[in-house]
Formats: sequence, structure tokens, C-alpha cells
Amino acid sequence: MLAGSGTVVSTGAKVAAVGAANRVVLGVVLAAATAASSAARVALRSAALAAFATALAASAWAMRAAPPNVADTLRPVTVIFDANAIRRILFHRQVVSLSPVIRLDAATFLLQWAVGGLFFCWFTTRRRIVGIGYGWLLRGTFLLIAAGAFACGVVFGYAPVRDTAALGVALAAFGVLIVSIVRRKAGVSGADAEFDRRSARVAEMTGIERDVTERAAAHHGPEFPPVLDLIAPAIGLVGLVAAGIGATNGGFGTTTVSVLRTVVGAAFLGAVTDAMLLGHWYLVQPGLPRRLLNELVTALGIMWPLEVVSLLLPTGMVSVWTGAVDDGWGGTLGWFWAASAVTTIVLVFVTRAALRERYYSAVMAATGLLYLAILTAFGTDLVARAVLAG
Repeated sequence: MLAGSGTVVSTGAKVAAVGAANRVVLGVVLAAATAASSAARVALRSAALAAFATALAASAWAMRAAPPNVADTLRPVTVIFDANAIRRILFHRQVVSLSPVIRLDAATFLLQWAVGGLFFCWFTTRRRIVGIGYGWLLRGTFLLIAAGAFACGVVFGYAPVRDTAALGVALAAFGVLIVSIVRRKAGVSGADAEFDRRSARVAEMTGIERDVTERAAAHHGPEFPPVLDLIAPAIGLVGLVAAGIGATNGGFGTTTVSVLRTVVGAAFLGAVTDAMLLGHWYLVQPGLPRRLLNELVTALGIMWPLEVVSLLLPTGMVSVWTGAVDDGWGGTLGWFWAASAVTTIVLVFVTRAALRERYYSAVMAATGLLYLAILTAFGTDLVARAVLAG
């Protein structure tokens, strides 16, 4: 039996919790693959992201004070929460310890993901063109990830400002989601205007007039104000700055670099995640203008050099290539990071090229490329953190 905070929890119960969490992930992924409708597939794939984050948190919780045989069984699932364990298990070598210049921990990473995702939710929905369901999808997904950040902070090392901000992000996103649901009958003004424009164009070409008065009458009441979507990212930004400051014990320059990496990393991860989800939303809303996805891909391209430069600043990935920082594998991990970074920007350019094609299938091709970009983008951020974490 394991005692902690006045509560007694058996190892068997912890292992059962891990199994349940991972079964949830498997079930959601299978449901996403077999869902009959495109809308269901998009919703379930987004749910899989939140379920995955929950499963990681549950797995790491089970590792705490578990007997050696149980810990060894669970280590492949929970290793992401321990940067030193990542390097020991993958490379079977002891890594030279560094003065803290960056930190890899679940609470900060999940908060970055949630804040970046919610910011780019506003970035897209502010134009009032994409359907209200897209906002529901993103707010629901990222509020769960923010809640996971708070839970990980409480379990693995409470940082008052960061973890309070994570809870604030989850509550703010939930409140904004409720407002959006309450005001759903007002519709989306930009989408209505786009529909009317296309209807008028069809009428000019065919001579068939289309009556839009009935649809307009169905929309009434005040519309959802998109500026509300900035509340949660603003709260989260405070937590990210605090997390960046807390990740280092160096001077002003080192602290500045740490904060820069934390904030830029959040935007980088949020842009690539939202771009992939928006690409799927075109299955639900086929008439959606491509410029929305182009804007997100362009934003990702803008964030890429900021992310890469922040991770190259000393002490950064250049130190891995020169040997000043031992990655445990003779610098190989540094070149793996470089390959991930270069592949990410190549995928950004290829995605933009795909979106210039006139065929509708080009959007689906772009979405597939963004799937790959998520893998390489997360590798760009997480591999550097694992190597540089002291």
C-alpha cells in the first residue's frame, strides 16, 4: 500500500488506473477510425488528443512509489515525464548534468499545448466564417488538456503561479464554451455572408433565385464575441512566463531565453495542432474558404524560425553538436533534432503548395501533410527539451 497526503492507494489500483486510461485512448482512436460520419471522425480525433494527455497523466501518477517490477512495466508509457529516464532508456548511457537552462515536465508542456491551441482558436474564429462547432471542438479539447496540466502540477511538483494559471485556463475555456453554446442561435455572421455571396453568384449563372429569408430568420439574438477566446490564453501566458522563470536558476540572459522558449513553444505547438484540426473541419464544412487554413499554415511558418532560434540560443542545441552538452549518444540526438526541424518547415512549404491546387482533394492532402508536421514539430520541441533539461 502507498500512503500519500492522508490517502492510501494500492499499487494494483494504480496499475488498473493506467490500464483504464490506455483503454480509453484505444477506444477513442478505434471509434475515430470507424465513425460513420465525417463530423464524428473530427470530434473523436480531437477527443483522442485529450484522452492521450489524460492517459499520460494517469500513467505517470501510477509510477510514483511503485515497486520496481511495476515501475519497469509502466516505464515505456510514463517515460515522457522524466527527461533523464528518456535518455537512459533510449541510449543506455549516463548524461552529463547541466545547470538548469530548460525543463521538460508534463504540467508545463500540457499548459503550453493548451494555451497555444486556444490562442489559435481565436486566430481562426475571429473572422466568424468557420462554423460554431469548430470553436466547441477546440475549446473542449484544450480545456481538458489545461485541466491535465493542473493535475500534473499538483501530483508531480506544485508551482503556484503556473498551476493556478492552468486551472484558470481550463475554467475560462469552459466559461467561453458555455457562452458560445448559449448564443449558438445567432449563427456565424461571416459564414452567413459567404453563403449569401455564393448563392447570389449561383443565381447569376443559372437564373435560379434562392430565398435566404427563412435561413436569416432562424438566426436571432446576440452573436458570440470572438474576443472572449483571448481570456484563457491571456491567463495561460502568465503561467507560461512563471514556468519559464522557474525552469532556470541562471541570470537574466538565461531566464530570458527560458521564458522565450516556453512562450514560443506554446505558439508553435498550438499552430500545428489547430492547423491539422482545421484541415479535418473542411470535411464538416466543405465550402469553407481555403484562406483560413492558409493563414494557420503561414502562422506556423512564421513561428518555426522563432522556435528554432530560441532552441539554438546558448545553452542550446549548438552545444550538443559541439560536444559541450552530452546527449548520451555522441551528438546523434542533436542531428535528429535538426532533421525534425528541417522536415517541419519543408512540410509547411509543401502544404502551402498543395493548397494552391484547385481540386478539393488538395485540402485533404494538406491535412495529411499536417499530420506529419505534428510529429516533426513535437519532435523539434520535445527532443530539444529532453537533451537540454538539467
